[in-house]
Formats: sequence, structure tokens, C-alpha cells
Amino acid sequence: MQGAVDISAVSLSGLCMLHCLALPLVLSVLPATMHSLQSEIIHQVLVALAAPLAVSAAWAVRRQKQAGMIISLLSLGVLGLTLGAFVEPLHDFETILTVSGALFLSVGHILRWSIHRPLQS
Repeated sequence: MQGAVDISAVSLSGLCMLHCLALPLVLSVLPATMHSLQSEIIHQVLVALAAPLAVSAAWAVRRQKQAGMIISLLSLGVLGLTLGAFVEPLHDFETILTVSGALFLSVGHILRWSIHRPLQS
């Protein structure tokens, strides 16, 4: 179960980064998609999906080795995504907040997964 949460979360973070970084390219190729792809609702829905996964992962690791580091990374990730998606005065920094938030989440989930995966011989 823990592995599935982390894999889902890393995949979702990757989707956030892909959306954020590929958007300029997609918009230059397909100008008609500009309005629907730039909709703030897309970012907000992705944050609404990512936040519960991060909270679940943080809760599961709260009493284990390196919990502070993992919880800090996950918290910074959710904070970055939330600021980028919901705080209008930070709109000029939306891309950097979203990408850095997704990276923090990915690193946190990968670290959690690597620490808690069963050792294979």
C-alpha cells in the first residue's frame, strides 16, 4: 500500500511538472488549446489530488526514521503547489512554485519509498 501511494504521488508530481513545462510548447503548436490548458482549475484540481497523497504519506511515516526530512519535503511540495495554484498575487511565480513544489513532493515520496521498500536479495 505504501509503495502504491508513493508511486501515485510521484506520477502526479511528474504530471504537474509536465503540464507546467510543456505548456508553452503545446500552446505554440496548438494556439486553440490555450484557454482550456491554462485554466487555473487544472492546477487547482492537481493540487487537490496531490495534497491528500502527501498528507497520507506524511502521516504514515511520522514516527519512523527520517520522518522529519520526509515530512519537510512533502510539506514544502504542497506549499509550493498551493501557492502557485491559489495565490493570485504570486501568479508571476506560478511556474517556479509549481515545478519546485512538484520536485519537493517527488523527492519526498522517492525518499519515503526507498527507506520503506522491502530489501531484495
